[in-house]
Amino acid sequence: MEIIALDAHKRYSQVCVQNQKGQFLCETRINHSKGAIKQFLAGWTADSDVVLETVGIVSFTFLPLSGMIDSNGGQFFAHAEPVRH
Repeated sequence: MEIIALDAHKRYSQVCVQNQKGQFLCETRINHSKGAIKQFLAGWTADSDVVLETVGIVSFTFLPLSGMIDSNGGQFFAHAEPVRH
């Protein structure tokens, strides 16, 4: 299991992946093209936890991923304000 942190911006997300010991496994930028985030997540363990820091303008891009992550045994965390509605 990994911990995947996404810092979402309007056109891209900065991503950092760590293992449970806190060792960095990957740090990269993903442009927001159709399916790019989902494809990136598919390369990691299915039960990984995902932490999302976002603004309301892009939260709709990531909310569908929460079901995929939850169904694989991971947890999906997001900044509370944009996803509260």
